[in-house]
Amino acid sequence: TKNNEHVERTLPIGSQKEAVLLLRNFESSGRGWFWSTDANGNINYLSMPVLTLLNMAPADVLGKRFLSLFHGASEHEENQRTLPFILTKQSKFDDLPLQAAIEGDEIWWSVSGKPYRDGAGNFAGFRGSGTDITKLRRSAKDNSKLATYDSLTGLLNRFLMSKLLETTLSA
Repeated sequence: TKNNEHVERTLPIGSQKEAVLLLRNFESSGRGWFWSTDANGNINYLSMPVLTLLNMAPADVLGKRFLSLFHGASEHEENQRTLPFILTKQSKFDDLPLQAAIEGDEIWWSVSGKPYRDGAGNFAGFRGSGTDITKLRRSAKDNSKLATYDSLTGLLNRFLMSKLLETTLSA
């Protein structure tokens, strides 16, 4: 009885329709988005807020390569696995920073994904989520600039200027 009560409280209540409504509510909040691919890496689901941001209709994206959503998806910092490598290896990935393929705007997403399998156990594609990290990246970039440049003159700060002068004189 007590065990049954515990089990009942941990089981999800509601329907699949309710779960879909909750997911749509989360997507529309702007806090995150979802995506899914087939086994060939082609998009078979992408949240509407991302489609709106990309200025595309679902028909423009469905069936296209997931990699097409990102600029330089294969160009990352050293020691960081690239998205094409991860997708090829069918590996799970978390919080991979990727720049959105949007002309004229610099949008960055933190993307996570996990491979899924069909009923027979065959690789069927990836499912995942993303969040907008543009503000965080801009803030980090601004902080880095403040640490190396004088805010009044826009020139290298005194410490870096003396290092540069020292290096130049010693050469």
